[in-house]
Order: sequence, then structure tokens, then C-alpha cells
Amino acid sequence: GAVTDQEFWVTKRKLLEKELSSVQQTQKRGKSSAMLADVELTNDGKNFVVNFKLTDEVKKHIFAEKPKVYQSYLKNVPSKLSEKEFWTKYCR
Repeated sequence: GAVTDQEFWVTKRKLLEKELSSVQQTQKRGKSSAMLADVELTNDGKNFVVNFKLTDEVKKHIFAEKPKVYQSYLKNVPSKLSEKEFWTKYCR
């Protein structure tokens, strides 16, 4: 037969609580976007220049978030590009 509104919502709430519990156990916390906080903007009189400070932690974060960047790094550094050249190209 028909289900009352109250019966529906009691059942629905239990299902949602079970799903939320499952997600909380398997979902990992994301990385902070604060990695870009160390950016310096300068003006040489003609152009604005943006300087990034890429720490090892920031590089690891980029590699974890973008596996293709890591593959490219392994393929090209140091055989084709210096590490500085690689990161300069990446940040452009």
C-alpha cells in the first residue's frame, strides 16, 4: 500500500545517514589551494613579472593532482630540460 509522508522521510533519512557515513570513511581531504599564496608581482618599468616560489611540497602537490605533468617531468628532466626550464614552461 501507500506510504505516509512520515514513513517515507524516516526511511529516507536512514538511507541518507548511511550513505553519508560511507562517504566520510572513504573520502580524503583535498589539498589546500593556498599553494599559490607565495606569488610576487613586480614591475620592471616596462612589464609586470610574476614570480612563483615552488617548494618541494608544491611540486609534489602538482604531481599528485596532475599525473601527466609528473610523467612529462620524468621524461624531460634532466635529459632535455633543466628543472628550472621545466617549471618555467609549466608556469607560463
